[in-house]
Amino acid sequence: RPEFALVLKDKEESLSWESKWNIAYDITVALKFLHKKEVVHRDLKTDNVLLYKKDDVVHAKVADFGLSKMQTGVEQSTTMTVGTCRYMAPEMVLGVVGYGVGKFPMKPVDIYALGMTFVALVTGEEPYPETQNVMSIPSKVGSGELYQELDERRCPFLFFKLTNHCRAIKQEDRPTAGEVVNELSGMKRQVVEFK
Repeated sequence: RPEFALVLKDKEESLSWESKWNIAYDITVALKFLHKKEVVHRDLKTDNVLLYKKDDVVHAKVADFGLSKMQTGVEQSTTMTVGTCRYMAPEMVLGVVGYGVGKFPMKPVDIYALGMTFVALVTGEEPYPETQNVMSIPSKVGSGELYQELDERRCPFLFFKLTNHCRAIKQEDRPTAGEVVNELSGMKRQVVEFK
């Protein structure tokens, strides 16, 4: 089972949109399951997604739960910044107004990372490939200095919109994992048939 990140680096093997949809759907269903159990992954990224083929179609499994944590209550104390900068939500560095220093809901942090994983699906490369100082990415995203633009001509419009929705700067503007599953289900035909 290769890591999704390794498949991205292999420019010889491009993924069909059917495979991309399956990967996005499988990751999101796993995230929905975790969130329903009040578990947050906290390090969702292409390195932590394992790919496998079933009936000639690529599927995905979420792996590496080393940073995952039970979420007890509405907010989670984040005394330690965790995750990978290219996928890290800006609030992990900047905090969230109204929750106090180091405390905010963590499920939206996973959704932001999911959106950045979708960016990798669309572009075929890790987010922000041109950025040398990866430690600065979350704060630059939060301040508006940096945003990973997507060319909406390279992907189905509904998937483009969903990816941007997941990457909203404000936590409250991001969908839940369940909402993402529903949106993906509703767009399957458009995504699979995209040329």
